[in-house]
Amino acid sequence: MMRESKSLYILALTTLLALLVVWESAAIRRKGYALQQISSNLKREQALQYLYRAQITKLSSPQRILRLVRRLELDLVQSPQAPRRLAGQDARDLEGQSEVAALTETLSDAAEPDSFAWTARHGSAEER
Repeated sequence: MMRESKSLYILALTTLLALLVVWESAAIRRKGYALQQISSNLKREQALQYLYRAQITKLSSPQRILRLVRRLELDLVQSPQAPRRLAGQDARDLEGQSEVAALTETLSDAAEPDSFAWTARHGSAEER
């Protein structure tokens, strides 16, 4: 009896291990198919991205834009350029520089009592 139960136990254990191996191999196969699908989707999307980049480059070429402007008889107006960034400065820094320049000009006007700006602010010598 002991020998039969021991053989049954070994048979059940080997059957369970075989089922686990089959189960895991099926899971690995499913994940492999999913990975293959993702890989093919990635290649397809990269090809589309390449085509879109080529299309954008073609559409935004300066020669094409000039040709369209001439063909549609549009006026080519150059918009004012945005301030350029200087070594870590942004537009606020540039605005601050123009304010400093205006303040410097005002201070230089204020230093000369005979100037029009100084007289307008402080009044003439007769009015004081």
